[in-house]
Amino acid sequence: MNDYKELPEAEAEQAIYENLKNYDEDSRLRYAQIGLMVLSVQKRELWKLRIDPADGFPCRSLARWIRIACPYAYSTVYAALNDVEELQDMPQDVIAQVPQGNFKTLKQLSTKVRRDPEVHKVAKEKSEKLVQHIQKNYPEQAIEQNEFMRFSPTTSQKGDIQDALQHAKAGESISDTEALWRVCVDYNLNRQTPLSEIEDERCGHV
Repeated sequence: MNDYKELPEAEAEQAIYENLKNYDEDSRLRYAQIGLMVLSVQKRELWKLRIDPADGFPCRSLARWIRIACPYAYSTVYAALNDVEELQDMPQDVIAQVPQGNFKTLKQLSTKVRRDPEVHKVAKEKSEKLVQHIQKNYPEQAIEQNEFMRFSPTTSQKGDIQDALQHAKAGESISDTEALWRVCVDYNLNRQTPLSEIEDERCGHV
């Protein structure tokens, strides 16, 4: 999965593009791996190498490249990119194994704590274990607490909810709570930030 880092630019862009294209069709990539791949595309400006099928010219922005590569998971890809960007003080091989639900907790920690090898180990586990470790070993770190919520869906609503949670898990070993949170993040990103606005901002359009 990390082979793209050693490839020449054109080959690296193609490898990452194909991985994201497959993610749209049948997800097998971890959330963090998506973010790291797109971060590489951003840093190396690999998006310039992809011809936009809409006009036959090179992509004009990273946003447009993502839109072509992964249109149905666009918001998830951007969220993953933003999350890994905020954790660049951690080793990439560690970040690649962090479940999506742990990014929010890790981003609340100090750089010193995020560099702790023990934190690296527990960051790969379920969210509950990470929070417990921080509360025990770094009580001065202010992190969010779990809140209890109760829902009473109808039978048909329950089926739709279970289908959505299963899709959100994308083959990862995460809890229903983390899957629900993932669904809500995607919804909020789509609702609050229309694609056209993102692309205009990234391109410098007014």
